Amino acid sequence: MKLPSIALFAVALIAASAPTLAQKISRVTTDQPLVALTFDDGPNGENMEQILAVLAGENATATFFLIGKNVKTQPELARKALAQGNELANHTMTHPHLPKLKTREEIEKQIVDTQKVIFEMTGVEPVLFRPPYLDSDDRLVEVLAENNLPSVYCTRGVGDWEEGITVDKITSRALDGVQGGDIILMHSWSPQTLAALPAILGALKEQGLSCVTVSELMASAEPK
Repeated sequence: MKLPSIALFAVALIAASAPTLAQKISRVTTDQPLVALTFDDGPNGENMEQILAVLAGENATATFFLIGKNVKTQPELARKALAQGNELANHTMTHPHLPKLKTREEIEKQIVDTQKVIFEMTGVEPVLFRPPYLDSDDRLVEVLAENNLPSVYCTRGVGDWEEGITVDKITSRALDGVQGGDIILMHSWSPQTLAALPAILGALKEQGLSCVTVSELMASAEPK
């Protein structure tokens, strides 16, 4: 998912405390030293394989927002991510710009079909959703509410989709001002993100922050 820079400012204003269904969540208000790393667009072959290896080596977990058509062709990688304690979440079937779809039924099909594919291939039904391009409309909000799926945005995106992005820039964007409750958006297809991940995990550990899934982060939320 390519994240427009303007979206970063918009979603950074959205926060969750004890998040509820169909809510837009960009961070979680918690007193626990926890952050959630998230990776979009998988499964992505060897690059995601190596990301999983790095996470496992640091005893870290993450949430992978998966595209249904990719799960169909690489189900073993989705199962591997799950077996390592990571969370699988819904990122639509074909990664369309949902507000540009003509009908509500098309939006619903993108979400429901992905739920079915992930369940059929892994035995787990996702409980979280992230819209492609972090863009939404009223129709999507209604569909998500009907399907009991909170919509997860981010506190910060590393911009690993940008042309010419460097490992150092990804690292600094992930870490600059990071604090407990943050949700960090990356992509599991990005070689630069893979290269930056060890430094990101190491720095978070030095700051006393543990990497958990988004659902685990939400469970740590302070009551309203």
